[in-house]
Amino acid sequence: MCSAEQSDFLLGRPILEKARRFTDLSPSRIATHTVDLSLLTTIYGFTFGDQDDLGNIDSDDVESTSLLTLEPGDLPVHVLVSNCSFMNSSLVGLTALAGLRLQVINSRAFGVATSIHGMLDGTSLQVSNFVCDGTLRLESLSLVPEGEDQFGTAFISNSMFGSIEAQFNQASLLFTNTLSNGLTLKGDEGRAKFSNCEFNIHKSALITGSNFYSLANCDFIIHRGAGSRSKAVTALTLAWPESEDAKGYISLASCQFLMSDNSDNIQLTDTFIGIVSVGTSSSQSELSIKDCRFGSGLHKGILFYKCGLRATIHGILLESRVGIEVLAHPTAEALLRIGHVKLSRLADDEGVAYLSFLSDSRRIKITHLSTTLTNEENIIHGPPIGLINSLGQRLIYGTSEPRASDAGLKGDIWRLTTPRVGQDYEWVCVQSGTSTSNSTQWAALSRIHQE
Repeated sequence: MCSAEQSDFLLGRPILEKARRFTDLSPSRIATHTVDLSLLTTIYGFTFGDQDDLGNIDSDDVESTSLLTLEPGDLPVHVLVSNCSFMNSSLVGLTALAGLRLQVINSRAFGVATSIHGMLDGTSLQVSNFVCDGTLRLESLSLVPEGEDQFGTAFISNSMFGSIEAQFNQASLLFTNTLSNGLTLKGDEGRAKFSNCEFNIHKSALITGSNFYSLANCDFIIHRGAGSRSKAVTALTLAWPESEDAKGYISLASCQFLMSDNSDNIQLTDTFIGIVSVGTSSSQSELSIKDCRFGSGLHKGILFYKCGLRATIHGILLESRVGIEVLAHPTAEALLRIGHVKLSRLADDEGVAYLSFLSDSRRIKITHLSTTLTNEENIIHGPPIGLINSLGQRLIYGTSEPRASDAGLKGDIWRLTTPRVGQDYEWVCVQSGTSTSNSTQWAALSRIHQE
């Protein structure tokens, strides 16, 4: 029975293992390495970097700006990097050029600004059990010509990064059980899926481009660092392309948007927002937010800022002072479908609002499905014309009959918490109005008759 090392050798997969670090002939200078992958497919147990003198680095040469560069030959090559360290260097830790099949496991990088730089054109990258304080940077810079099979993929799991940055066209990204202090995703005609991930936000995470994005069971936690005077931080910014032909799709399911425990002394003048959706005049762009939580300490849960798209908001829990706020796009319609919203907050908190409109545009169209709330929670700010094209199916419980100053969407039902015999106890909204417009109209539906 041959050993694993002997088996790899017989199969033509030589192993380098248990070396301390790569250096050139000068022990005081770190060597940068481009590995000949026709001779080497497994790199095990190396430490790259951790030298004081980096020597003269040519910043225009990708091979000399990385501690380790992996470059394939004419044929696809499978490479395993295992139990390696990339330490204390101004260079990139590991660069994987296009065309590789690369797996990085049980490795780490500290003191390296960019830990892994992967070129995704025709590349398959798998990273697991990787811990670093630097950036994971993934790129797929050009669209794949029709008929060519160069679609890149990246699968990242059980890892921790200082930040994640991906600019990808026609590539597929999958992240699971990953922790990062930042997130930036840009590109077109690609797919990215995140599940069970946590993002600690010091400045807004950004998702943009006409890709398909799916985030499930992810936490976005805003940190206002000790002594920081920042007054406005957004957990996640969705920046849609302005093209009328764009077909972006973003799905957020069972995600949480929270303030960290150390974000104390939050003032009413501070603006911490869960999600900002901005841009696009394309009715083909879609946003789905389902079963998400917007925690206490946030000023606004969701802000649609000059955003014309189709959005479905379902089953969310709002603990923020303002739940959903809308500023209409100057030319495009905002079509919002809202349902089964739950509220949990102090109803008499200053500035509290369930819905808020920042403009009087008729381009806002809301269809509000089943939601049950009390009149104390039923606070809608803004000019009533913003609701003129909106329909409601909410059930509102009040202690007395509704007034013109009680907010309502056409079709809402108002029901008394304590009905009285011989009096009306249920009304329907026949003209929409906000909490400040004094223009809502209600019509009696039912009354309790004495037997």
